[in-house]
Amino acid sequence: SELADIMYWVFEAQPSNAAGVFGSRESIEAMKDGFDIFLEDSGFRDFCLFDYQQQLGPNATSDDRECRAPLSPLTMYYASSWDSEKVAAVIDNLKVPGNIEKFNTLALCYVQQLYCDRLEENVDPSDAAFTMALGANISSITSTWDMKGDLVENFTQVTELASYLIQIDVFKGFVDFGFDTEFSAENPVSKFSRGIIFWGGPMEDNKQGSEEEMEKLEDSEDDIRKDYIKENYLEKMDEQSKKSTHSTIRSYYFMTAIIGDVILNIVTKDATLAIFSFVFVFLWIRLNTRSWFLAFVGLFEIFFSIPVAWFIFTVIFQIKYFATLNSLAIFVVAAIGADDIFIFMDAYKQSQYHLDILCDLETRMSWVYRRTGVAMAITSATTCAAFLCTLITPLTSIQSFGIFAAVVIFIDYVLVMTLFCTAVVIYHNRYENNARFGCCCPCGTVTPSNTEKARLAAEES
Repeated sequence: SELADIMYWVFEAQPSNAAGVFGSRESIEAMKDGFDIFLEDSGFRDFCLFDYQQQLGPNATSDDRECRAPLSPLTMYYASSWDSEKVAAVIDNLKVPGNIEKFNTLALCYVQQLYCDRLEENVDPSDAAFTMALGANISSITSTWDMKGDLVENFTQVTELASYLIQIDVFKGFVDFGFDTEFSAENPVSKFSRGIIFWGGPMEDNKQGSEEEMEKLEDSEDDIRKDYIKENYLEKMDEQSKKSTHSTIRSYYFMTAIIGDVILNIVTKDATLAIFSFVFVFLWIRLNTRSWFLAFVGLFEIFFSIPVAWFIFTVIFQIKYFATLNSLAIFVVAAIGADDIFIFMDAYKQSQYHLDILCDLETRMSWVYRRTGVAMAITSATTCAAFLCTLITPLTSIQSFGIFAAVVIFIDYVLVMTLFCTAVVIYHNRYENNARFGCCCPCGTVTPSNTEKARLAAEES
């Protein structure tokens, strides 16, 4: 008896479909498929919102009450009965110049019996009779819009009727929800449409309890409804919304009960792609450094820059708003962090050809440190400055992302110059040219050191 949730369908004509979503039988039937997922399921009755405006017979029971029809223009196209002659007469009347304005002026009184005292006293009896007759005909036509029939054979007549009814103040509510803003009698083409399926509650007759008990009951029913939708409808809804399912339209859905699960599913799929990108970065670092040890340390310092930056962002800077957009910083730092590692390792490899710095490891690493530190500092500073430029925007989420990304880049630079530099020293002393198949064994200290070997090779050359 109470509205518990709604399921929202939105339909869009494919770019190749110039006739719009109501321009062909195929398009209309494709939209109907989205509603039939629910309407053709006998179990939907246990969850739907009942139509309490339905007139029941004297011997009828509550089991005879039907679900409320969806709010959709498809109720017109699938009316339980369609009188083409009556519809044609209504359209002809509305086509006559001045008739729509006349009807709008008088319909509130002569059709709805409202505000009659605001009409002019000298209303032409023929105009009043015209208004009442036309209003009765339109009311008769709209009374059968229930989506219980087959598709009207002359569906273009339905679209034409809608293009005129949308100009009638007291009847436009039947049609304007499901057509786009460009739809009119002069342009009877709608590129978009939408519809709502109503879900009801409570599922059982429940006695009144405390506020806390009623909230728990409502949450329990929400979970039951969500589980039923996921088990019986969600897969079909996903299939309906695939781009390849229909050639003339695209379908989109929204429902509060399952929005969390749908978003989680999308995030999971995106996370899978993210994992692929991180694996690619890891393997590329391994290829460049020729060491699994340095690859693991490099990827660790890239990821570790995120929690450190988060601590600075929330605890030190005391910024309470952490935008969802901030999560994208991981992709930024993955690229920039890997680039910094490549710069550092290239300088380390080049150092073995400079005889004047190969006297010991300290001198060699000092040269590498100074050579790469300045270059990475400049690039990191310009990148941070670029992100901090987002502070000029009034959008809070963009500001939050800019600040967080700048902090992440700065922390990544610090970790490359400290943690990764230390890892390179360990790599030099234990694993360089001493590993088997790229692994970190044997693990003893290399004697003589690789710097000494490089110096001897440089002297010989």
